[in-house]
Amino acid sequence: MQVGFSFPLFEVGTDPGAIKSLLQAVDQLGFDYLTNIDHVLGVDQESHPGYDPIPGFPPHYLLRFPFHEMFTLFAFAAAVTERVKLFSTILLLAQRQTGLVAKQAAEVDILSNGRLMLGVGVGHTDIEFKGLDVDFHTRGRRMSEQIEVLRQLWTNEVVHFKGEFHDLDGVGINPLPVQRPIPIWIGGWSRGALERAARLADGLCYPMRPVPELKQMVADAGRDPEAFGFVSGVTVTRDGNLDDAIRSAAAQHAQGITHVTVSTEGQGFAVDEHIAAITRWRDAYPG
Repeated sequence: MQVGFSFPLFEVGTDPGAIKSLLQAVDQLGFDYLTNIDHVLGVDQESHPGYDPIPGFPPHYLLRFPFHEMFTLFAFAAAVTERVKLFSTILLLAQRQTGLVAKQAAEVDILSNGRLMLGVGVGHTDIEFKGLDVDFHTRGRRMSEQIEVLRQLWTNEVVHFKGEFHDLDGVGINPLPVQRPIPIWIGGWSRGALERAARLADGLCYPMRPVPELKQMVADAGRDPEAFGFVSGVTVTRDGNLDDAIRSAAAQHAQGITHVTVSTEGQGFAVDEHIAAITRWRDAYPG
């Protein structure tokens, strides 16, 4: 099982030195990967009272929450780390220009010497889509096509592709990434997202159904379920729950989870406390 760390973007602040210290601690402590989440535009609550596109889930898409931009953060991380993989969980791909994502991802992959894992999703915040001038209602079909285009741009010097949303006539990106193609994971919980992941992705981010059921979907799509990954997570809190977190990670692995992400977000930690918490985890974790 791979063990990662969730970048605490709501608490890490904007001091480059502190961010560097945290990234290097994650690298030096032997975590397999680092995750980050994505929103380009935040929604102002006063302008949109009562707005709740995903009832029952924490409203992390709000303007009051600071988001470090995915590719910029990962480029910085590539420069100050040596081995930890950089895993977007998730990049809202349907909001972004496909060619630009292909170029940015390739550059991060080059600068990190092949350490990028691209987790993507369709998004859920229609106000953000409107602000970015992207059609919210076609985002599922658009992302499916984007994944095909990304893989073509990462593996071919010249691309000819015409689809519903893309028209590439003898173009490409240069330089190409180290990984050809870069692994693509999908995040989501709707039936459509799960079927899309089973057909197109290398893994699923944060499954909300039993792994055996999801593996069967991969098999039904004509693909090898044992080559498909699943990432989930545990939280390390202030109250010393390390034993419970480790047991939870082991139980998830036994259920088929291949990647477990450790989060220290939401405890009000300063950067040095985040580092202390993940150091305690690595000292206690038997893997």
